[in-house]
Amino acid sequence: MTKEELEILGGQVVLREGSGNDESFIYSSWLRSYRASKVNSAFSTDLYYERQTSIIDQILPRSSVIVACGSDDLDHIYGYLVFDKPHSYELKIHYIYVKQAFRHMGIGRALLAKASDDVLKLTATHFPANEGVAEAMRRKEIVYVG
Repeated sequence: MTKEELEILGGQVVLREGSGNDESFIYSSWLRSYRASKVNSAFSTDLYYERQTSIIDQILPRSSVIVACGSDDLDHIYGYLVFDKPHSYELKIHYIYVKQAFRHMGIGRALLAKASDDVLKLTATHFPANEGVAEAMRRKEIVYVG
């Protein structure tokens, strides 16, 4: 996957393939943002972080990652999508994240569009406490398979 410049923020956003350098940001943002989901409210903080870190440890090595970042600084991450394609017609979303300051600008949609060429079915394994994803779920664009 090559860099792809987007017409968001005046073309200052680029989509690129994720790398090992992104893992620290992915872990910390995924763990912090997913903690706010209703499904996790019953877990103690220690148990949540232990279990969720273990799950991410299993998901990341076998998944693809697309990162949205600044065109002038490829290490300045605005958001990312962790996914795999178990079938040519299905995109399995493990996690999608966009920093609060960059939400409602089309970055999440651009990440999904990049990954979902010719996909007929979108499924999600994690449901973040995020209105954009919640709205897509209500429109039945994404099926939650937990």
